Amino acid sequence: MLALFRSNQIVTILLLALYVVLTHAAALIGFVTPAPTSEIGGDTLLYRAWFGWTVDHTKTSAFVAVILVLIQAISVNKIADDFKLLNDRSWLTGLSYALVTACIPDFLFVTPALVAATFIPWTLSCIFGSYQNTQASGLIFNAAFWLMVACFFYPPAIFLLIAAFAGVSVVRSFRVREHAIFTVGALVPVFLGWLVWFWLDQGALFRAEIIGRPWGIYRFNTEFSLLSILKWGIMGFLLMVILFNSLSSSRKLIQAQKCITCLYWFLVVGGFSILLKSDPTKSHLLIIMAPIAIFLSLTFSGIRNKMIAEVLHLTLLGSIFFIQFFPSI
Repeated sequence: MLALFRSNQIVTILLLALYVVLTHAAALIGFVTPAPTSEIGGDTLLYRAWFGWTVDHTKTSAFVAVILVLIQAISVNKIADDFKLLNDRSWLTGLSYALVTACIPDFLFVTPALVAATFIPWTLSCIFGSYQNTQASGLIFNAAFWLMVACFFYPPAIFLLIAAFAGVSVVRSFRVREHAIFTVGALVPVFLGWLVWFWLDQGALFRAEIIGRPWGIYRFNTEFSLLSILKWGIMGFLLMVILFNSLSSSRKLIQAQKCITCLYWFLVVGGFSILLKSDPTKSHLLIIMAPIAIFLSLTFSGIRNKMIAEVLHLTLLGSIFFIQFFPSI
């Protein structure tokens, strides 16, 4: 199956769309049900206004999730191609994104984290595009701006500002003037958002959602089930694949190495930020799926024996289907 996505032909996008539908089939046909509303985590006034109506329409929620994942997969794949993160242009990164965003049943429906994940590829593209760019002020501003917009849907995404700041510092010589531009880029949407909420006489709610809600201390839950172990197990397997592949970046161009280092910042900060949420949900991990997908595609493209790559892909795909259909077995 990977052979179909090793091409960079535009028509392959149709295969990618079918692949996204395939990996979300369990939700589309009703085998998987969404988590209770109280467990989706981090929902805001803006999220409820735009996507709150999907709560009572399970299959519609799954269909909207398919659309969002497809848009995100195309965006992440474009990043890999534009900045030459893989040796050859292909759709492997898009396939990898579709795969990892379906690895846990909690990911198959619209959640605040899934909506926020739409803005992360735009942020990464702005950061990577600032490499050796003498007029990068707009890109630095946009990187912080779009990441802060993501926070309006999922406030814990604010932690990724740390990763974005570090990423710009890695990609280019980050000057004091550009520090100010980055800060302004993060503050502009906050100010505009506060004006709207204030106009609606909900200024206090805005402060509580954007500033107060992301913070907390993780309360460890010692209750385990077989399904929970399987979910975390596949995430652990993906991380092992990423760590195993980490040395391959040393053989890439300087720009690609810097971009990959930036991805590690997003992966680490986004992953550990779950410990700063008092009520974390598995959907929180969606904000780090872009770097995970890129690293997984690096693994697929870096395996010389294509049959081994196919076996690895089919093993992951089979494991995902097993987890999705496990409750009904």
